[in-house]
Amino acid sequence: MLTLGPRNPWDIHGKPTDEVGANMAGFALGSIATMGSNSPLVSIPGHLPILGSQLKVVWGFAVGLLVSFAAVHSTLSALAFYASWWNKTQLPTLGEVNVGLVTGEHSN
Repeated sequence: MLTLGPRNPWDIHGKPTDEVGANMAGFALGSIATMGSNSPLVSIPGHLPILGSQLKVVWGFAVGLLVSFAAVHSTLSALAFYASWWNKTQLPTLGEVNVGLVTGEHSN
């Protein structure tokens, strides 16, 4: 079993988080530098990558579109509510025809 003494630079127990983070960052930089200097360069045939596209939003149009969606939705909801309320108030209260239509029972 490997035990790390108090003087070992890789020991993280009892150290503040900033010191542990600096230790990890130093190790990462050393690893990348060693890999860059010791690894051979590899040439890969093909095309260079193309820069990505950037979306430019015209916020006036975007807000207008969202407001129009909300307005149409509200208008259609109000019309549906009005139509359902109007149909309920126009029906007779509890006649045999209405009860049969609601329950699906038809008398012969």
